[in-house]
Amino acid sequence: MSPTTKVLFILGGGENIGASLAEKFSQEGYKVAIAARSVENGIGREGYLHVKADLSHPDLLAGAFEHVTSTFGVPPSVVVYNAAANNYSKDPLATPLAELLSTLNTNVASAYAAAQLSVAALDQLGSEGLTYIYTGNAASFPGYRDTMFMALGVGKSGAAHFVELAAMHYGTKGARFYYADERTEAGAPSYGGTNGPAHAKLYFELAQKKEQGECLITFTKEKGVTKF
Repeated sequence: MSPTTKVLFILGGGENIGASLAEKFSQEGYKVAIAARSVENGIGREGYLHVKADLSHPDLLAGAFEHVTSTFGVPPSVVVYNAAANNYSKDPLATPLAELLSTLNTNVASAYAAAQLSVAALDQLGSEGLTYIYTGNAASFPGYRDTMFMALGVGKSGAAHFVELAAMHYGTKGARFYYADERTEAGAPSYGGTNGPAHAKLYFELAQKKEQGECLITFTKEKGVTKF
């Protein structure tokens, strides 16, 4: 591949956000790789590289990144962590420990591993640098607590913490880190109403920035980046 080849690596595909991201970045000239446990290794019918990976197992991430880099000849310059896991319960202490640990692996440990692997290849990216974006939600912010999303919220909060610290540390070293949280126009959590194209538009805009911007981002479908 040419040194100018740009690669988007989406960890946690899906028919909404993941599909919209892949379509948008592909249209803008990026090679696209998608990691998910529901796919088989190879090129999918849409032309994207599929990487089979269960993101509840952080130890699989190194192999997934190696596969993407060896396929395209360059490491990904845009990494989006889009996976999430939850255990729904009205009792915040009813989730079995093994299930909580599994959700934490998906929501924060694998995201952390992906961030480590991304910056490890920073010197291969040249002036393009790295953009790492974590698809978050309101569960990580004060004032948004729901027992039904306890496991998800614990993981998202941990991810927001390390992403913000990474932005502070690497923001002047060629790597930008963002935690993106879609809201309704009134500022409420979007939950099941997330909009794929709105994520794709914002994430592409973030990927074009050469300097670290505000790390913890809230945005809406209609207005884009909006502080609440």
